[in-house]
Amino acid sequence: MEIRTYHSGFDISKDLPAVHKAARKNLNCFRSAVQATENRVVSIGHSIVETHSSIEKLDVARTRALMNELQQKVDEIKERLRAEDAAGESSARVLSEKRLSASAKVEELHNREKLLEDRLTELKVCMFMFIGLSFHCFFD
Repeated sequence: MEIRTYHSGFDISKDLPAVHKAARKNLNCFRSAVQATENRVVSIGHSIVETHSSIEKLDVARTRALMNELQQKVDEIKERLRAEDAAGESSARVLSEKRLSASAKVEELHNREKLLEDRLTELKVCMFMFIGLSFHCFFD
């Protein structure tokens, strides 16, 4: 039986087995591709399960809680350091004020000492003058 199709001269009795063979070959390739895809999907599924299991083993929630606890401790330490710095600055300021006050007091005492030494010198001069006058008056 000879049937003409799109290509003239197509003999179904001769060419159909070749078309059938090519279709079977394409079907087998398709089945192989589907099988490979199914195998890959199964493999990916196993990988997902393994990854999920590994994540659960890592105990991320516990690690996060520990990390939060450590962050709180770091924040507390930073706050203490800020308080110590502030106290240190306050102490330094008070110490500086006391140092300035002591320096002023020392300067004042030095000035007073000099004044008293000058006064003592004057008194000695006066005393020698008085003794000299008294001696002079006594022997005159």
